[in-house]
Amino acid sequence: MQVLDKYRSFDRPVQLLLLNQLTINLGFYMLIPYLADHLSQGLGLSVLMVGLILGVRNFSQQGMFLVGGSLADRFGYKPMIVAGCALRTGGLALIGLVDNVPALVVASAATGFAGRGTRAVRRRSRCSASRRVLPSDRAARPAVGVPGGRSPGSRAGSPRGPRRAAVR
Repeated sequence: MQVLDKYRSFDRPVQLLLLNQLTINLGFYMLIPYLADHLSQGLGLSVLMVGLILGVRNFSQQGMFLVGGSLADRFGYKPMIVAGCALRTGGLALIGLVDNVPALVVASAATGFAGRGTRAVRRRSRCSASRRVLPSDRAARPAVGVPGGRSPGSRAGSPRGPRRAAVR
């Protein structure tokens, strides 16, 4: 309840940004086991190809803070968050629709780029919103309940996804 009380103490813009981050991480980490299952069982790809496709997603995420931050500075936070969510959704939909490896690699890279490119934007927008609505002693802590840098969504989604995939 302490985390919920802290969450409620924030103004609406910060609450919305934190809720956005929670739902993005929860959904994404629950999706990964289904994605691996779809690639291996649904499309019949080898474990090597599944690892390659998921590895491309991870690789495309590395180093995109500069790109995402630069685009946010140029176009603003809100358009970049929306564009990133749309790109990630489109990439994941493409993964579900195509069955050839080159298209799967491109779609996987798009989801990785969208995830990393907009992560910096979401973090910056949370900090910016917290500075506008919170006293200075609380503005340095906009991400409630995130010990060690992992969000509650990633903590909750990681174990739930494999359990749901096993239930099928």
